[in-house]
Amino acid sequence: MSYVEKIGEFSIDVDGQEYDVEYTLGRKDYVLSRMYEDGYIDGQQAKDAFIEGLGYQFKTARIDIKAPHFVFRVIEWLKEQ
Repeated sequence: MSYVEKIGEFSIDVDGQEYDVEYTLGRKDYVLSRMYEDGYIDGQQAKDAFIEGLGYQFKTARIDIKAPHFVFRVIEWLKEQ
């Protein structure tokens, strides 16, 4: 069982108000879990990172290319130059 699975649900106190948190897993959670398991960070650092990441949304890179065949050909040509 990884560290992530152990803290999937927990409570946190913010300014005297108690909140129950159900943590959904993502890639950053997997990476933090592996860092903990491999000894790069300790348990408190991992938990702090999980809590800091609550509600954080990564934006997906999206490029709307009108003519991808032309764009990719230009990129290939530039690499050749």
